[in-house]
Amino acid sequence: MILAAFSPVLPAIAGAQPTEVSLRVKREAGQTLRYRAEVSGSGTITVVGDTQAVTVSGRFTRVEKVLSRVKPGVWQVRVTIEEPSLTFRAGKDAETLKMQVPPLTETVTDRAQVLEMRGWEPGQAAVTAPGMGDAVRPLFGLVQEQGLPEAPVRVGDTWTAVAKLKMPDGPDVPVPQRFEVVGFENIAGQSCAKVRATADIPIRRELPSTGVGAQVRMQGTEHVETTSFLAYEQAKLLRQVTAINLDLKTSTVIDPAAPDRVLPGSISLRVNVTMALAP
Repeated sequence: MILAAFSPVLPAIAGAQPTEVSLRVKREAGQTLRYRAEVSGSGTITVVGDTQAVTVSGRFTRVEKVLSRVKPGVWQVRVTIEEPSLTFRAGKDAETLKMQVPPLTETVTDRAQVLEMRGWEPGQAAVTAPGMGDAVRPLFGLVQEQGLPEAPVRVGDTWTAVAKLKMPDGPDVPVPQRFEVVGFENIAGQSCAKVRATADIPIRRELPSTGVGAQVRMQGTEHVETTSFLAYEQAKLLRQVTAINLDLKTSTVIDPAAPDRVLPGSISLRVNVTMALAP
């Protein structure tokens, strides 16, 4: 996630777009920002040739509180996710997961580089849901961003970085990212820079056995495209839209005593997450 802000390098004339902008973060001790998010999506789940259409919807609030300045240009930020819930619907059936997500503490620089993340250490149940124990935990990870360019950028400029996907129960996964400044846009009366980021995240996960003993393995790719709208005069992220395309092959072992008896399947989901700064 691009939690950066823009400041014009060249003075902006009334109504004119800046020629260049410098990517930076504006923070101060005690600052609290709340982002309300809506989740929606659809796709299919296939098991042994039987395909079923599914939809997903949900919401959460992301709260970022600056705890302190560690040193010039480096801040300690507490991130909490309030009231996260996801509802899955397949035909007439629906299931809502009310998840618990522990707080996360980040040490970040003025260039949005995350130096340290604490709160989702290996072995900790980073995400759980009542009735499912830790079953959903392996599905969630955190991207540790590697920062933004020092040099000013303009529309059309691109750059790359390799982030780290930190999983709660496994090693870090490198995630190459590509960024592009695609233009300027007015959001809620404020001039914003529009930055697009894309990444392909490899997925190779195994869910814990369920109550009936079934075990599910998943392998595939998650393509993520995030478009951020940043008010460069106020140095704040105002809005962010993330499109996630998830394509997985699955194999389900019904009886652990017979691991060679596998039910093949697939998951194909297209999910959008829209997050906006609350007043």
